[in-house]
Amino acid sequence: PPEPTDGGGTLPAGGDCTESPDSCTGPNICVGGTCSVAIPRWYVISVSGAVVPEKDGAGNDWDRISFPFGAPEEAFADVRITVVSDDVQLFRSDTIDNASGEIDLDLSGDVSLIGGSKIEIRMDDVDSGGIGGSTAVIVLCEFIVSEDLLRSRQLPCSGDGAEVVAAIVPRQ
Repeated sequence: PPEPTDGGGTLPAGGDCTESPDSCTGPNICVGGTCSVAIPRWYVISVSGAVVPEKDGAGNDWDRISFPFGAPEEAFADVRITVVSDDVQLFRSDTIDNASGEIDLDLSGDVSLIGGSKIEIRMDDVDSGGIGGSTAVIVLCEFIVSEDLLRSRQLPCSGDGAEVVAAIVPRQ
C-alpha cells in the first residue's frame, strides 16, 4: 500500500525536505532534512533584535524629567523584552536604559509546545513617565501555535513603530 501522507499528498512524515522555506505540509515540519511531526516538540525561541520608537504611540516622549534650573530633559524608553509560553516566562532581557532605534539582542529559551500553546512577546517601557513611573506596554504580540506558524520559523511582532525580531526553530 502507498505510504500515508498528511492529506496534502506532497511530503509525508519521513520524507526529505528543505527548512527555508519549509517544504513539509500538514502536521509536519522539516527537521534535519526530514519531515517530522511538528507538535508536540521542543523548540528554541530566540530574540535577535528590536526597534524602539523614539516617541510613544501618541507621539510623546517616553520619559520627561523636569529640572528646577532649565528645560525638561527628554529621555527615551527604558526597554525590557519578555517572552512567555502558556503563562510561564521563558526569558526576559535586562532593562536597556534610554533605548531608541535598532538594538541588538541575544536572547533565547527552550520550550516544549503542544497544539494550541500560546506564545507572548512583549516590549515594555519599565519606568513609563520617568522616575517612580510604572510599566507601559510598547508592543505586545500573541501567537497560537500551529504547524503553519512553526514552519514559518518567524514570530513577527511589531506595532506603533516598535518591532521585536524573533524566531522559533525546532530543537534537533
